[in-house]
Amino acid sequence: MTACPPRTGDVSTGRIFAFTIGELGVHVPFMSIVLFLMFFYTDAVGLSPATAGLIFMIASVWDGLIDVPIAALADRTRTRWGKYRPYILLGAIPLAVSYVTVFYRPQLDGVWLVAFMLGTHMLFRTCFALVGIPYSSLSARITSASRTRTTIAALKLFFTIGSACIVAYFTLPLVRELGGEDAAGGFFRAALVFAVFPLVFLPIVFLSAREQELPTARRSSPSFAEYLKSYRSNLAFWIVLLCMVCVITSQVAFGTTVLYFFKYYLNDEASAQTALTVSPLAGLVAVPAWMLVERSIGKRNAWFLGAGWGLLVLGYFAARTSITSLEFILLGVLLNCSFYGLSMTMWSMLPDTVEYGEWRSGVRAESMSFGIATLVLKVAMGAGSAVFGAALQWVGFVPNQVQSPATLAGIKAIMAFAPITLLAISVIAVLFYPMRRGDHERIVGQLAARQEA
Repeated sequence: MTACPPRTGDVSTGRIFAFTIGELGVHVPFMSIVLFLMFFYTDAVGLSPATAGLIFMIASVWDGLIDVPIAALADRTRTRWGKYRPYILLGAIPLAVSYVTVFYRPQLDGVWLVAFMLGTHMLFRTCFALVGIPYSSLSARITSASRTRTTIAALKLFFTIGSACIVAYFTLPLVRELGGEDAAGGFFRAALVFAVFPLVFLPIVFLSAREQELPTARRSSPSFAEYLKSYRSNLAFWIVLLCMVCVITSQVAFGTTVLYFFKYYLNDEASAQTALTVSPLAGLVAVPAWMLVERSIGKRNAWFLGAGWGLLVLGYFAARTSITSLEFILLGVLLNCSFYGLSMTMWSMLPDTVEYGEWRSGVRAESMSFGIATLVLKVAMGAGSAVFGAALQWVGFVPNQVQSPATLAGIKAIMAFAPITLLAISVIAVLFYPMRRGDHERIVGQLAARQEA
């Protein structure tokens, strides 16, 4: 590669902040789904773990499948407000309404109850995709500067963590305060409170964010054959996808089990709220630190560091024969520091693969890349939830009952050994990542030189 100075548009700090704060609008509802929906299904609605996991998997797979056509539609959208911003504004109300329905428990039983829960979950996932794909794709259009993308990824993760903190800290108190003995009613009323977030923050993104105009030659809407051409030669993209699967599935395996671990393994359900709140709060410190690390040693090396940190923490947890609530909270904080670093790095790497693919094939597949990535992410999340539900049932878990020693040991094994395996796979994958430090800037420069030529 020949060295050419990259061309990037100027993006003010205010515009970056206004764009990234949209994470509160997208992820406060989504974090409720991630942190509490399985627990809501089993302990408030009364579904079996396997049924709850199956609903989660079907809805997540559906969410992933519709991402690709939504991405293709966004790639072809042309409006006075840009390609992506109209979806973010117009999708705010449907997202809020559909989110509330997910936590509504109707007076139904048996198959009709399961069908209702599945239908509302799929409706929410559809609305989430209509907003989430354009919002994610906008990351690659705000700037082409790799360092600025690292800042954007860090700030987005910062607000994602803020979303997790808000949901983790306020959900259970709201459920108790607004529902009393009616846990299902409490979850529904808490959802009404959290539904305000997309209505407030997504319009801010629409009003403040700006899409950089690409040169005419780089603005085409690729055909299906051109998409295939681009991805055949985009090794960087496929490696990031594999790493995404490993991280998301690890987070599901560990994070979804936390409530069960406190309630049944530690007999300390009250501390679950503390754990779910403190771990994301630690991320508010960890993310700026990871951003500095990534800028200092590069994205590839940052991945090795983050995964190695996670493997050490999980190895210690697996080796412990007994553990206190405080010790488990501290381990959760340390492990989430690893997950936050890896999440920031993978979302920072993904936009870079757009230019890498364009440099290799001549085809820019911007929205499709984010569409495929979110498809894989959601399928991984759904599959992880389904496997988690099946694993809980396999180890003999019964909701709201005292669990046997074998069941408790099985819950701990789910939390430890699945993430260890997956993080090890991600380390091996990143060994083959084709972009070293500085390569992306040279690629952007060469793309600009091609356009001038």
